[in-house]
Amino acid sequence: MYKRIQTVVADLFNDRKLFIFSYLASIIFYSLFFTNQLTNTFDSVWHPNISVASSDEIAVGRWVMPYLDRLHLGMQTEPFVSLFTLLFICILVMMIVDMFEIKGILAYFISIYIITGTAVTCILSYRYTAVNYGLCALLAVATVWFLVKEEIGYIRYILSSFCLIISLGIYQADIAVTAILLTFKLIHMAIDNKKIQEISIFTVKAVFIVVVSCIAYRLLALFNMQLFNVNPISYNGADSISISGMILALPQSIIKCYKYFYSYFFTGDFLIFNIYQHHLIFRVLFLGFSLLIILLSILKTLKEKAYVNFLIIIALLLLLPICSSFSLVLAPKAGLAMQMTFSFGLIFPCLLSIMTKTKLGDIDLGRIHGIVIVCVIFFFTFGNAMQSNRDMISMYEGREATRGLINRIVDNLIQKDLLRTDKQYVFLGRPADNDLFHNTSEILIRSNSYAKYGEYITDSNCMNMAYEEALRNTGVDISVCDTVIYDKIKNSDIAKNMPEFPMEGSIQNIDEYVIIKVADY
Repeated sequence: MYKRIQTVVADLFNDRKLFIFSYLASIIFYSLFFTNQLTNTFDSVWHPNISVASSDEIAVGRWVMPYLDRLHLGMQTEPFVSLFTLLFICILVMMIVDMFEIKGILAYFISIYIITGTAVTCILSYRYTAVNYGLCALLAVATVWFLVKEEIGYIRYILSSFCLIISLGIYQADIAVTAILLTFKLIHMAIDNKKIQEISIFTVKAVFIVVVSCIAYRLLALFNMQLFNVNPISYNGADSISISGMILALPQSIIKCYKYFYSYFFTGDFLIFNIYQHHLIFRVLFLGFSLLIILLSILKTLKEKAYVNFLIIIALLLLLPICSSFSLVLAPKAGLAMQMTFSFGLIFPCLLSIMTKTKLGDIDLGRIHGIVIVCVIFFFTFGNAMQSNRDMISMYEGREATRGLINRIVDNLIQKDLLRTDKQYVFLGRPADNDLFHNTSEILIRSNSYAKYGEYITDSNCMNMAYEEALRNTGVDISVCDTVIYDKIKNSDIAKNMPEFPMEGSIQNIDEYVIIKVADY
């Protein structure tokens, strides 16, 4: 059995050129990212290079994270974080290509599309947990990959379940990745005119593994909470998840999934995955090309008089919005964030994999239709990569603008003889809201919210931690006041009537506190 597993894993890397190309391309594409040690403007702002997950992660069910962090002693330094994360992403790409038997130029397009997606960029921006997120996505894909490897026998069910349990224990949202891949595997089976019995058996096995894995994950999560004396917290409804709650909230959850699906692909209101997304031609071309792939696949089943398979394909396609946000069905109170959209980023590559079942997949660059198909796929892949590049530039420009503003504030404090160790400092307002902050470029405006560095989370604790990190980045070690004092000063008439920096009166010394109004709030 070990030899069979070894053979299957070895076969995964048969196409060494694709793997080497994918990894080298990912390193080149994200070189700006890790050479400048970029982070997002959310949680990653205040997490240093050494960070170990603890009770907070266990309290929301991410019980595997503390164990993983201790394996590398909590070191979250570049370039190693990005290199390991990208390695995991490239391996999962190989699994997807192998799983759907994708060959030739199409495999290279799918590889680049997945690697350069905004979800991957966002995952990397959470430097303190990027390796964990990358492994989580890999295990979510491996869950399905092991399941379809019939040649390794019954051990595949154990391996598949183990991968899903650990994936859930790292970050529950990536169960949607498993759901999307299972859905497309069933679509492939239906297009291949597999017997209904075979499709049904695979479905039952897949559902059984998912259910058992979810139960095992939940029990292990509760065990770790007891072990470390941690109580569930209300983050995204983590403390109130129950089967009855899921069932009662199912109608609202389904509606929410469809809304997110439509918003992600066709509006780009709060999540932008393609640089062309706001142009009508993109929406028309994206919808038209996707429907063409689906239509040709359906016509194939109808031509073979596989009418039941035709109905199965339609039903599975209608389930895609639910599968892509499957974690929201399990946690009805949760919302969607960019780091949760890896499943969305797999939908177009999986649609491309269906092309291999029709004449559309016969990409011959010597024929007009082959050239047209390559141009269309290149258009989507290029726009996908450029949006990620835009987000990286936004993080870089925002961080430099924030650093410049903090330097000016520190210089002003020195001039006023207010940079002293016996003082506590209160920073009010976000850097990005200051008139001196360079935030009007097209890149910053069109970037995703996680990439808009300087637009800190306005919660008092988050603001304090963000400014502490901003001061560390400039090499200044001064004490920031606690949250109680912060809220009291923030809500005072004195602070509200102060002008923003660098106006006269934007820095005031009151008793042992130095108040700096960075921007209006």
